[in-house]
Amino acid sequence: MNKADLDKAILDYIKAKMMNETDVLEAIYQKDDLWDQKYFVKQLRLIELYILTHDIKKLVDLDSSVIESKYFSNFFENVCDEAKAKKYLANREYEKILRKYDNSLHNNIEILKACCEASFRLKKFLRCKEISTIILSQKDDYYISELMAESCIKLNALDEAYKYLKKAIDINPKLISARVKMLTIAAQKGIKITTSEIKNFQKIALNKKKNDWIRDLAYIQSAYGMYEESISNIEQINIENRTVFDSLCLTYNYEKKKDYQRSEYFRQKAENESFKYSYEDNNKDNLLIVFSSTVKFELRKYEYDADKIFVADTSMSMYIYSHELIFKRIIEEIGKKKYKKISVVGLSKGGCGAILVSKLLRENTDFEINISVVVFSTQIKIYPYNPNLVFQTYRNFMKYIAINPNLMNYPNSLYDLSKLDFEKENYKITFIYGNGFPMDVEEMKHIQTSKSVEKLELAYSGHGTSIPLTIPEGKTYDNLQSMYSKLNITENDFKELGGNKVGSLVDEIYEIYKNPVMRLSTFL
Repeated sequence: MNKADLDKAILDYIKAKMMNETDVLEAIYQKDDLWDQKYFVKQLRLIELYILTHDIKKLVDLDSSVIESKYFSNFFENVCDEAKAKKYLANREYEKILRKYDNSLHNNIEILKACCEASFRLKKFLRCKEISTIILSQKDDYYISELMAESCIKLNALDEAYKYLKKAIDINPKLISARVKMLTIAAQKGIKITTSEIKNFQKIALNKKKNDWIRDLAYIQSAYGMYEESISNIEQINIENRTVFDSLCLTYNYEKKKDYQRSEYFRQKAENESFKYSYEDNNKDNLLIVFSSTVKFELRKYEYDADKIFVADTSMSMYIYSHELIFKRIIEEIGKKKYKKISVVGLSKGGCGAILVSKLLRENTDFEINISVVVFSTQIKIYPYNPNLVFQTYRNFMKYIAINPNLMNYPNSLYDLSKLDFEKENYKITFIYGNGFPMDVEEMKHIQTSKSVEKLELAYSGHGTSIPLTIPEGKTYDNLQSMYSKLNITENDFKELGGNKVGSLVDEIYEIYKNPVMRLSTFL
C-alpha cells in the first residue's frame, strides 16, 4: 500500500473514532494488511497522542497528508481552539477567551466550559448562566452545575441555586463546598435540616477552618436551639474576624441559657462595634453629616462650610442595626451647639443610614432647624429578600437574618424605606440616581415625589452618582480622565456594582460636572 492509501486509512479511522462509527472501526480493525504497516501504526498513534495532549506544534509537524485533508483541518481547528481556550483559562486571560470565542457558536463543550468559567470570573453572571444552560442541555457536568449555582447566588436566585447545587451533588456526591452551600440555602428557605446534617456540616466546617462556613453553622445551630454548640463554634473564629452579628448571636445564645451577664457583655460589644464616628468642630452654626457606603469615611475632602460628622456602619446591616445608636451619638453633639441647619448626605448603603437617622433627627430636634437630606443611589426595599440588590453585604445580611431571625427584630418599615413618612416640617430629601444603572432605577420606582421628596435622575450609567457632584471646581476633561483612569477600587460591594468601570464613564461624568448647578451644595 502506498503512502496516500495509508493516509486515507488513517483519516477514515480518526473520523470513525471521533464520530463513534463502530461498524467502520470494526472493518478497519479487520484489515491486517493495514496494521502490518509501521507507517500506519506509528502515524495513527502519534496523531491520537498529540490530539489527546493538545500538542498542536507536533501535530502540525507530522509528515502526513492527513493533516492537510479538509476534514482534519476542521477538526484540527477545533482542537487548536480548545487548546488555546484552556491555555487562556490557565493564564487567567478571561477577557481574551470571551473576545475570541464567546460570540461564536461552538459545538465544542470544552470551549463552552472555558467561556462559562471566564464569564463567572469576570462577574458576568447572567452570561455564565446562559452558557451553563447550553452545556447542561448536552451533558451533565458537576463543575458547570456548581458555576450555575454560584451565578444564581450572586443574582439572588436562591431557588435556582438550590436546584443546581443538588444537581452537582447528584452527579458527584463527594462535593463538599456544594453540600455546605446547599444546606445554608436550605436554612435560608426554611427547609428543615436534620441533626445528622448539622453534625456533618460541623465536621466539614471545622475541618476546613473556613470562617464563613463556621459562622453559618453557628447561626443555624442557634436557630435550632443548639446554643452551647453555637457558642463553641463562634469561639472557633479568630477574634479579629468576628463580626457584630457574631456578638448578636452570642447575646441571644447566652440569654437563652439564662447567663444574663455574658448576654449583656456581648450586647454591649455589638453596640460598641457597630459604627465608626468622627466629629469636626469648625465653629460653624451649620452641620454636615455624611453616611458612608463602606467601613471607611467618605467625602472627607469635600469642601463645605460647616461642622462635620462622618459615620461608617461596621455592623454590615446597612445601618438597620446601628442607626439608633448613631442617632443617640449625634443628638448629644447637637445638644452642645445651636445649629440653624443640618445637612445629611448618604452614599449607596449610607443612604439607608441618612434616611433613618435624619427622620429621627427631624422628630427629636427643634422644627426651626432646617434639615435637608441628599442620598445617592440608595437601596429602598431591604426586606423581604430583594433580588434586585446584587452585592455581597446585602446577601450576607439577608442570609444571616433568614437563617436565624432572632439576630435582629425590627418593624417592617425599617426594612422598607418607602413606607416611612417623609412629610415633616422643614424637612426635604432628594434622591439622586443614574438612569443607566438598572438596580438604582428599579429601587427608585418605590419612591413617590411629594412636597418633601424630590428625585433627580442623572444621565449616568454608574452606581457612584456622588462622583460628578462632588468634584472640586476648575477641573478639565483631561483632569478627570487622569483621575479616574487610575482609580483603584478595593471595596468589594462597589467593585461588584461596577466601581472599577468608573474610568469608562468619564464622558458622562464630565457632561454632568460642566453644568454648574450640578453640585452637591445646590441640594443641601
